[in-house]
Amino acid sequence: MSAVEAGFEVAQQAARTMTGSAIGHIERVGGGLNSSVYRLESSGHVYALKQYPRREGDPRERLTTEVAALELMARHGVDCVPRVIAFDHDLGCALFEWIEGAAVDDVAEYDIDQAVAFIKAIHGLRHTSDAAKCGRDVEACLSAAEIERQIRKRLVGLQTHATGENELHAFLDQEFASALEIITTEARVQMMSAETDFDTELPPDRRSLIASDFGFHNALRRADGSLVFLDFEYFGWDDPVKLVADTLQHPGSILPNWAVQTFRESAERTYSDIPGYRDRFDALYPLFGLRWCLIVLNAFLPDRWHRRPPSRANSTWSDVKARQLTKARMIIECLVHSDTGTIDGNQGR
Repeated sequence: MSAVEAGFEVAQQAARTMTGSAIGHIERVGGGLNSSVYRLESSGHVYALKQYPRREGDPRERLTTEVAALELMARHGVDCVPRVIAFDHDLGCALFEWIEGAAVDDVAEYDIDQAVAFIKAIHGLRHTSDAAKCGRDVEACLSAAEIERQIRKRLVGLQTHATGENELHAFLDQEFASALEIITTEARVQMMSAETDFDTELPPDRRSLIASDFGFHNALRRADGSLVFLDFEYFGWDDPVKLVADTLQHPGSILPNWAVQTFRESAERTYSDIPGYRDRFDALYPLFGLRWCLIVLNAFLPDRWHRRPPSRANSTWSDVKARQLTKARMIIECLVHSDTGTIDGNQGR
């Protein structure tokens, strides 16, 4: 039995357990490397069932984190996210309300407004009594030194495990290495000028609650134009600079320049109560870009390729690697030579 078939069997079992009734229809409709999403019909109702397979060597409790985040939001009236119906830790599945909507392919001004309103609502939760129960965001970046550490760890992983990839190694040893040296040095200079230490961890009063993989790639547009935001497996306390930098640079949700500028300025107003936010953003934004450059190159890691979702099975590994290396080069080009440090929305789609 394949991993896909085994996962489907577990999903069926979880569906019967959590709904307490017969399953009319269930089909896989989405998911990525870390989860699978099914559309489930039972007793006249439609649900989304999300499966969180455990990965060897990965201690993260993604189901627990997502359910806790959504329940926190529900308690405080944040309603632009799915409702939790039930969950089963033993089977690694959770049941949510089904959101009928379409992918957000073309971002409009109203979409930016909704995204900013959402992060403002999440930021407002940090003072609630139950927010203290939230843990740190996965791979929290609470100092510039931690971002650099994560970059270098990813770099070593690619250099070690992507064997026989001459073009990749040439890129890492030349273009990426040069950009890393330039950008890290500049970040140190900028932080020193702002009297902020590169190595010191951000104090708790300057952190916020963030969704690590936030962006329009994880949103659905309802028929009335309202957005529902999805995927809170990586939710917790972190520097809000990370959320904004990642939203603007996420390769899966490339924004046009006007949207980048609008979101950036609106986010700056949202986090204006956090001392030093603007200085840290200016210094750290390119470092987060370098981090994304290596994330897109995960396609060169054999274990990542073998875990690819069924929907991507028609692409050859060679094609995927070539495409991701092109993206990485574009990121470096933008970081080193562009004023905005972002890929223009008219490129690379």
